[in-house]
Amino acid sequence: MPSAIQVVLPRTTYCSGSSVEGEVRLNFRHLQENRFERVQVTLRGRALVCEDEDSTERETVPLAELSRVLWTYGSQYPPPDSDILRLFFSFQLPDDIPPSFLDSGSGGASAVLYSITTTGVRPGALAKPWKQYTPIMVVSRDEASSILTQPLHSPDFTWRTEHKEKKVRKGLWGDYATVKIEVCLRLR
Repeated sequence: MPSAIQVVLPRTTYCSGSSVEGEVRLNFRHLQENRFERVQVTLRGRALVCEDEDSTERETVPLAELSRVLWTYGSQYPPPDSDILRLFFSFQLPDDIPPSFLDSGSGGASAVLYSITTTGVRPGALAKPWKQYTPIMVVSRDEASSILTQPLHSPDFTWRTEHKEKKVRKGLWGDYATVKIEVCLRLR
């Protein structure tokens, strides 16, 4: 059965200070079956530290939490010729957040993780909400790069850009993913 809520988020890497933009598509035919009364999206960033692999104790430091209610029951409907209502969202990442990373070993684990959480809220205190977590990758903005590379953008330097794309498995039996790389090489 198709989902009542579909999240569309570009697979890209975001810089601190940039916008994260996406879309939530509500299928009204299935939305009524699930009895959702509200749909919201939340951008979260967390720093996590765990002292060792076996420990259940971990420290979590919130880095960012931005939330928007996209739809409430009765507020909007799809066009007459469709069952799908398209809702767009945008979040501005803070300028001063650290980049995403994950490190684990015998001395413990630490991570900085960012995600978009889409939640379909049902009426009633005991009703379980529908949630979808979509991880996003954030890197630090490179402020010095333009100053350092400006001399390289002169007629004295010639560059060639190479692209490579390959399908690889995530683990031994995992799903396939696409790995892309782009390299700029200086010609002599």
